[in-house]
Amino acid sequence: MTAIPTLVTAIFELGRASLAPPFHRDPDHYRRHLPAVLAIDLPMVVYTDTAHEALVRKLRGDKPTRIQMLEPARLAEHALYQPVQRIRQNPSWRSRAEWLPDSPQAALPTYNPVVMTKPLWLYEQAQQNPFSSTHLYWIDAGLGHTVPAELLQAASFTRLAQSHQRFLLLCYPHDPEREVHGFDA
Repeated sequence: MTAIPTLVTAIFELGRASLAPPFHRDPDHYRRHLPAVLAIDLPMVVYTDTAHEALVRKLRGDKPTRIQMLEPARLAEHALYQPVQRIRQNPSWRSRAEWLPDSPQAALPTYNPVVMTKPLWLYEQAQQNPFSSTHLYWIDAGLGHTVPAELLQAASFTRLAQSHQRFLLLCYPHDPEREVHGFDA
């Protein structure tokens, strides 16, 4: 059986334009890199809001796509939203790293809820499996910022799906001395 993965991603404007450097990101920064990700010719599920829906539809064209509409402000309705906000605003947590108070994690109320919901969205789509795929992968919509477009091809993900059976986590190789994003290593 040929491996046919589905990619799952999310596209929201969470307010990085309001942050100071080095965390500032103009909304156009992501829009410049988004076409490389949304051009991947594989089935894709995209969690997004009304502000980005037309752009997602345009960039995906006739590729198999499921759009899951969600306004980021609705995350505030989740039972874990307030506990996350208490951590985010806690001076003890914010002082764990010099850069942390100015970071998106600390400065933007919906940033951590979106980041922490990604595995749940992937799980939700794995349960529904809308395209009857053999594998499902979370792929950050901003991946085009760090990965060359020529590597963001369907064949790359198909080879990846053929090389493993159960679970695979690929991430940036952080090598912290004492903390990772404000938490003990």
